[in-house]
Amino acid sequence: MLDELHVSNIALIEDATIAFAPGLTVLTGETGAGKTALLAALRLICGARADNSVVRDGADEALAEACLVDDDEHVVRRRLSASGRSRCTVDGAMATVGELAAITSSIEVHGQHEQVLLLEPARQLAYLDAWADDDELRARYADARLAYQEARAALDELEQARGKDQQELEFMGFTCEQIEKVNPQPGELEELEEELPRLQHADQLAQALQGARAALHDDGGALDLIAQAASDLMHQQGIDDELDELAARLDGQMRDLEDLTRDLSAYAQSIDTDPARLEDTLERLDKLNGLMKRFGPGMEQVFATWQAAKRAIESAQDSPQRMEEARARVARAQDAYRQAAAALCAARHDAARTFCEQLGQAVAELAMEGARFEFSFAELAFERWGESGSEQVELLYQPAPTAKARPLRRIASGGELSRILLVLECIHYDSCESDASRSTIVFDEVDSGIGGVTGNAVAKRLAALSKGAQVIVVTHLAQVAALADEHYVVRKQGVADALPHTSVAPVTGEARVAEIARMLSGDDDERALDHARALLEGARP
Repeated sequence: MLDELHVSNIALIEDATIAFAPGLTVLTGETGAGKTALLAALRLICGARADNSVVRDGADEALAEACLVDDDEHVVRRRLSASGRSRCTVDGAMATVGELAAITSSIEVHGQHEQVLLLEPARQLAYLDAWADDDELRARYADARLAYQEARAALDELEQARGKDQQELEFMGFTCEQIEKVNPQPGELEELEEELPRLQHADQLAQALQGARAALHDDGGALDLIAQAASDLMHQQGIDDELDELAARLDGQMRDLEDLTRDLSAYAQSIDTDPARLEDTLERLDKLNGLMKRFGPGMEQVFATWQAAKRAIESAQDSPQRMEEARARVARAQDAYRQAAAALCAARHDAARTFCEQLGQAVAELAMEGARFEFSFAELAFERWGESGSEQVELLYQPAPTAKARPLRRIASGGELSRILLVLECIHYDSCESDASRSTIVFDEVDSGIGGVTGNAVAKRLAALSKGAQVIVVTHLAQVAALADEHYVVRKQGVADALPHTSVAPVTGEARVAEIARMLSGDDDERALDHARALLEGARP
């Protein structure tokens, strides 16, 4: 749930904070007062693309931050500089826009853009699928589609390999022969390059080690002298604690030197001074470098070329049997793919009838009596099957019983789209009430062009939806405002020769009565105030 929103320097808003009700919150105000700036802030919070044109003139940056409360409480913040740079934080830690969008996925903003999206068949199908609860069938279809695509790709690769001409296969054979002569091993180059300096300087290293070991271990060497010093101190043990500590430290260092002497001996034994070994290493490195020069630039490319050549040769040798097996896999995968598609189509067809009946009944309450809906299902050619299924699905709208059903995108008006979108959201929410990710729904003037009896019906719809979800509405409809649990008024204020600014403030009591009177008649005369009081009184439970 969206608990609080703070906006700074977005459009005409210098600074504003809104505390949202768990049920229905409305934002009202004159056209051009700045309500859209609040929605711009919400969209920024939800991970929308940053547009520095929303930064208030003269400001260095815009800020939108929100407190979200669910099982946990999170504070999300997004800053947008005038130069266009965007920065996001979640609970004080830097975050990506994707992470911001994920944590605010509970907020859905519906405005004119979403009405346009409703015209797209893909969005219409999404509403049907959500209502039909066919997730399992869609997952089965997706898995079958992927399995078919992988089997088809494997067959295509075999067919391409079979199509290689003899000259190319001969080249692949020559490549394998050249690399196999050297037979490089993974990690071999790195090991030889590490060993080479030791082989090249073996005599120097041996002499240095011999001198070091002699200085430490021979009679009269460092170990003897340190041992004598340690013995002298140990003979005075018990007299002074500080001296005892120094004696112990010296004894520990002597033991460390003894360990070092043993390690030097072991290292000396590992040095290979055999000139033949150096010659073999140089010769081996020369061969590996030759492979890299021809097939590289690095050993990684050499191994990749080797494997590709071997696969090409194996494919050519085993082509008939492997081709038969691959074709059989494609046939099995295609059969499973078709079955999954058929099951998904059947479920959608069955759900569509009831879904459209419910949609028609609901919009009838919003002054769209006689409206009917149906889904058209057009089977696609197998090659055109997509991620969403094997059919082209589109919502058709019949505005009256005597009218012909046509695609929604062709005949629905803006007001009708607003009401249809509201009903679809209500149906959608009802179908997934337990889904916590749909806890906040924002409508931007969903009641545009609506009034009278229809306005009452829309208001009741929004109020009913707010019983199970948090609903935020930007509205010009007094009936909607009267039903709100929290009411904010957005006002544009300004003085001569200064940039206007927008204020956002909650209204209660007589101030709320005056605002609803303004919405009803554009005036606050006594008749309008009485009407507003009656509307508020009638809205009380």
